[in-house]
Amino acid sequence: GHMVLCGAGELGRTLLAELLRKNPRAEVVVVDIHPDVIEELGVSAPDLHHIHGDMMALETLRAANIGSASTVLFASGSDIHNLEAASKALRLNPEAQVWVRLGHIHLTEMLGANARPNLHFFSPYERAAKGLAEELLSGAKE
Repeated sequence: GHMVLCGAGELGRTLLAELLRKNPRAEVVVVDIHPDVIEELGVSAPDLHHIHGDMMALETLRAANIGSASTVLFASGSDIHNLEAASKALRLNPEAQVWVRLGHIHLTEMLGANARPNLHFFSPYERAAKGLAEELLSGAKE
């Protein structure tokens, strides 16, 4: 029941830091092509691991033990890479909750976003805008 985070760029790093802040004992496997990404992030946790490899490669996903993961997040800056890797992850583990970052959220309409209850698409821009708008509006009321 561990979590796999693929892509430790700006979004992935922020997600990882927040996940570990909220649950320092979370079992997380980070998949990224940068060999020293965990050290660069400056985070540590007893169950934090790094798989150095390409998230689109089946052998990398298998090394991250996707088959037994409860949640898999694809947070790279490439919609195409995220979609391809998510497709492979779902083949390896059709029961996992799979979260796919899409910069172009309108693609979900073409992809049939509601086709699988465990497949979730999100736009970091949309989520950030909603949260910021809420904060701005609540601050304006005070």
